[in-house]
Amino acid sequence: MKRMMALAIAATLAAPAIAQTEKSDSPMAGAFGNTIVSTAPTGVVTMTYIDPDGSYRSIAPGMDSRGRWSVWRGQICYTQTSPGPAAPLCTTGPKKKVNSKWQVYHADGTSTKVTIIPGRDGLPGTNP
Repeated sequence: MKRMMALAIAATLAAPAIAQTEKSDSPMAGAFGNTIVSTAPTGVVTMTYIDPDGSYRSIAPGMDSRGRWSVWRGQICYTQTSPGPAAPLCTTGPKKKVNSKWQVYHADGTSTKVTIIPGRDGLPGTNP
């Protein structure tokens, strides 16, 4: 019974986010068809591709992950499903557009630089 209730609550919470992604006024619309480029304090660059269906793919040296995204409490939350499940990571990012630049600050005082560039730069099987 508790499991069914938890699933019902999760479905109820997810439905508005899924429905919202189908609209052109989605808070993530600026990322659709474009590339989110994140540069970690170590210099490692990750390319993330957001799709309106709620899926994403992130590619960095030696890493290729996929999962689902949603907007929750004004943040974008990524939940990795492949290569294995991982806890959600929520960060700033909604309502950005091409050429937006921002930083994500970490507890250790470092920050990751983020921008959205036009097109699907670096995505295998596409032309930038």
